[in-house]
Amino acid sequence: EKRFRALIENSSDGLSVISADGTLLYGTPANSRIVGYPHGELLNKNVFALIHPDDSPSIMDLFAQLLKKPSRVMTAELRFQRKDGTWRWIEPTATNCLHDPTIRGVVINFRDITERKRVEEALQESEEKHRTLIDNIQDGVFIIQDAKMQFVNEAFARMVGFAVEEVIGMDFRQLVAPEDWEVVADHYRRRQAGEDVPREYEFRSLHKDGKTRILVNMNVGLVDYRGRVASMGTGKDITERKRAEEVLRE
Repeated sequence: EKRFRALIENSSDGLSVISADGTLLYGTPANSRIVGYPHGELLNKNVFALIHPDDSPSIMDLFAQLLKKPSRVMTAELRFQRKDGTWRWIEPTATNCLHDPTIRGVVINFRDITERKRVEEALQESEEKHRTLIDNIQDGVFIIQDAKMQFVNEAFARMVGFAVEEVIGMDFRQLVAPEDWEVVADHYRRRQAGEDVPREYEFRSLHKDGKTRILVNMNVGLVDYRGRVASMGTGKDITERKRAEEVLRE
């Protein structure tokens, strides 16, 4: 008993046992560090009252589901109010042990994930900002991996006459006019093999209608995408420019 008590009470994660109505029956010293209440102060009090109002309905629903099945385990994320009034994100994992005569409660193991949530929110904000920039530039932007279109912006999809959702997953050769397949495929193969291939070149792209050719100026290089090598670049429709140049030559 001493050994297991030492393990539990020295854990960096909080550990609590609550009754079916949310009354705290037991809490480890780590709880105090996470929730900001002196050890034992919350004992015999209802901890549900300290859950953020926006999170409370979904958490209460999950808890009700948990109570219906013995030994069921559920994990969630919620905001919990500390004694100083600040809110911290915690990640509880709850196990229904009400049927166990030696415990008679719901065992909750939880940790503070506030910093993780802040990082996630910052990453999401950064991603949204960069996506907005990419989706609103005039040049087409694309990522190709394993010969498949993994990402395109609105400008690229509009250039070839497709919706963004239609392009994702396509073999990139489906967007190349048959007369230029060999050249474009050779550039792709050699670039993936690490050979020195010109970043910028021109080719004819095939419109969704299957007939119209679009002269594209391509600038592409290799990047690390989701842990593997991929081709990333931009494509600009130069069809009208080429026509104007031809008129000037004439």
